[in-house]
Amino acid sequence: MSIYSGIYNLGIGGGAMVGGKVIDNLGIKYIGMVGGAICLVGDIFVLFYLIPRFKKVPEQATQA
Repeated sequence: MSIYSGIYNLGIGGGAMVGGKVIDNLGIKYIGMVGGAICLVGDIFVLFYLIPRFKKVPEQATQA
């Protein structure tokens, strides 16, 4: 349980850090755009890396 708490707090701290950098360098009106860009990168990762790995069927399962 402490690992999940640490990951959660890391996400909060990382988001605050990225948000602060965006506001300092670009302005507050770009917060949504940067957040959307981060989500888009995550979506592309899932689409091209994780989904094909989940679709692979182990050979042992096909021989049953």
